Amino acid sequence: MSGTTYKVVFSAVDGAGPDAKPLPPEPRKLPPPQNSSGAPKLTGGETPEDVEWRRQRAEARTKGRSLTSTSRGPDYCHNSLRGSETEIHKALDHWTYCDIQRYTAEYKECDAQTKECTTIGKVNFRGTLIGNGQQGRSEDDRQLHFTALLDDPREYNADARLMSKRLTLGMECNILTASGVSPCPKGDKSGRSDTIGAWIQNGYAWWDFKFPPTGLTDRDKLTHIDFRLTGSPGADPASEGSWASKAGGARCDSAPYILEPVAIKTYGCVFDQVVSVFTFKSRPEVAQTAKHIWEAQHYPDLTLPPAQSKNIPGSIESSRPLTRMYGPDENGYNRRKSVAACKKWFGKNYSSQNGGQDCDEYPFASTYDGSWTGNANRDAIDHFSVRALPSTDNQQGGRDLEEWYREQRILDHDQFFVKVVNADGSDMKLPAPPEPPRQVPNRMGDMNGDGVPDFIGVDTEGRLRFYPARSDGNVTEMKQIGNSGWRGTAITHGGDFNGDGKQDVVARVGNELRLYPGNGDGSIGDPIVFQGHGTGWDMSISKIITVEDATGDDYPDVIMNLGEKLYLFPGDPDHQPGFKDPIQIGGGGWAKYDLLSLDDLNGDGRSDLGARNRDDGMSYFYAGPLNHDLAERTAMIRPQSGNRATTRLYDGVNTPFITSAHDLDGNGRMDLWGIRGNKLFRFWDDPTVDRNPAGDFPFISRSQEINDNGWDALIALG
Repeated sequence: MSGTTYKVVFSAVDGAGPDAKPLPPEPRKLPPPQNSSGAPKLTGGETPEDVEWRRQRAEARTKGRSLTSTSRGPDYCHNSLRGSETEIHKALDHWTYCDIQRYTAEYKECDAQTKECTTIGKVNFRGTLIGNGQQGRSEDDRQLHFTALLDDPREYNADARLMSKRLTLGMECNILTASGVSPCPKGDKSGRSDTIGAWIQNGYAWWDFKFPPTGLTDRDKLTHIDFRLTGSPGADPASEGSWASKAGGARCDSAPYILEPVAIKTYGCVFDQVVSVFTFKSRPEVAQTAKHIWEAQHYPDLTLPPAQSKNIPGSIESSRPLTRMYGPDENGYNRRKSVAACKKWFGKNYSSQNGGQDCDEYPFASTYDGSWTGNANRDAIDHFSVRALPSTDNQQGGRDLEEWYREQRILDHDQFFVKVVNADGSDMKLPAPPEPPRQVPNRMGDMNGDGVPDFIGVDTEGRLRFYPARSDGNVTEMKQIGNSGWRGTAITHGGDFNGDGKQDVVARVGNELRLYPGNGDGSIGDPIVFQGHGTGWDMSISKIITVEDATGDDYPDVIMNLGEKLYLFPGDPDHQPGFKDPIQIGGGGWAKYDLLSLDDLNGDGRSDLGARNRDDGMSYFYAGPLNHDLAERTAMIRPQSGNRATTRLYDGVNTPFITSAHDLDGNGRMDLWGIRGNKLFRFWDDPTVDRNPAGDFPFISRSQEINDNGWDALIALG
């Protein structure tokens, strides 16, 4: 019939029946490639139940993706359908991508004049695409592997004419760059073209793609890829249409921090459009770490540090994944703040207790959700938990996490959940932990027991004042705690010298060094002259400080200038309050320095010392222990740094009075108070603004006016 033509039409359809409808083409929906600080890529629309199902599927697989390219076949995708599902279009984990969709080839009879067509035969296939990632010790391991299977053919009046038509299965694969897309370089296998009849007999096709890091200059040498399965007709002009699956995404990397033991670099490609899940099994060797994470996720308000309405991310149920961070500096900021919290709540010597303990933190220090990085307000404590745990337990937990990062190629900015389960893989169920202490343990410089270091001062009338502080550096209502008579004394406070659990005031009054026991509310009791070297003090001594522990005996000490020399008076815990024989720790030039009592800022368990040169404002850090000649020092301020804290504003003329605020905001770094005219200032160490060029040492990087409420009435700070 000259008025009749025939053609084959290919399309993706919405089902397997004879009335399945063609699907419209899917536009490209993948996010742009990540940059070094880019937004994480997420799998949209997942519920916690979906994530848990994926986790269980991943756990059911054989562990050990370390250096393998083990392929999963299409059956893995078929077995991943849930309930009545017939389609899937997503990565199941970093190593496996699945797409299942129905496709048809229709044989149509068409009227040559009206162009109207009638389907006279049809074949409907289930099309499955499974992708497998790879990693290994060679750049050649930057590969992706795909297998396609056309199966479950449903034939509707299909005859030999349709069966003889050709179908080509291909892969549309592109590398995404900031300037556009480029085709993926092909490997050894690149699809298949055959007759429809042959596809019914054998429905398999394979593809390999290799992604060498040629020309990449970023740290991780990232390559971002999108892909989809395509089906197209052969050369027969009497054919039209094509198949196309939904788009998937992948990433290849040569990240220098994904290392096999020991320090062996690896390379790989994964399907990164998925939020991975770290399944942490509570084996006996990590039971305490697992318990801490589980309680932090399920009972955050019963963890330390205490805060109202704590909101700790990371659990599947929270729908708030953690984000991995690779940055030694930021990791260190998290650790320092967490360790400071452990010292605050478990005692400064927690690490030596119970056979050796570490400060465990959750979320992990290696995430952007850690104690420091997890909140733009660096003083915040409502988003993390710390606990002193046995070192062996905690360190094994850290190794488990690092191993998982490596096995799954979890890179900087990758998101993941944490699921804690019993050792056998079953769900963990624990009772609520006990109510934690809400009263801060004895903390250096905290005279009223609210957990924040305070300060004292002497006014022009010779009266002693107490200033209760807040963690932002501001102060609440001042209290007078001493009548006139304090003019000409040398004052300081901090340290528990009489063993009652409260912070004390120490002062040189006349030729005596006296202890004024703190009452725990900011007030002080009657004076006691120190035993051993408590009398005979030179009345010219005007600068003394107390330090929490300069010698390692867990007892406070006193440091003072005598002329040009510097002396340490070690506290004597056997004769409280008392001193052992003094030790000269500075041989000359100390008369022009104001002393600053610093906490243990370098983590060696000993108090550190700061000193400010009143002549030029230069300030220095002296690492503990402090019971020896302090010859080594590190500058902790820039000579000139624009509008940051500068020596010009920090000398004895512009800032005549200065004293330690210890770790005011609880982030493990240094804080100071100073007075300029009638204004109170806070100086502090914020490495996000400026860092010590000498390394991870304290640094005065920020200053802020707190208030201007008559501070020129003070003639001394302590």
